[in-house]
Amino acid sequence: MLMLDELWYGNMTFENYTASDKEYKKATKKLCEMSDKFMPLLTEEQKKEFNALNDQQLGVYALAEKDAFISGVRFGVEFMLDALCNVEPNFS
Repeated sequence: MLMLDELWYGNMTFENYTASDKEYKKATKKLCEMSDKFMPLLTEEQKKEFNALNDQQLGVYALAEKDAFISGVRFGVEFMLDALCNVEPNFS
């Protein structure tokens, strides 16, 4: 089945396209360990504020990842069009 068909029918998972190397896992583990040490030092109000800060940061990171994904797909499409058809798309 074509990739677009798989995407349309919800058969695609993106776990194969996420960072899974040792460096990423090591950094994630370190982040969790640091959070586990830090959270007991905070009051309940400080924990709420800290969690709100983390949620906001995750939202910003998600927007940046979305933009990077879109840029990467556009680059790939432009590269394929240039390589296969000698066409210069305008994605502005």
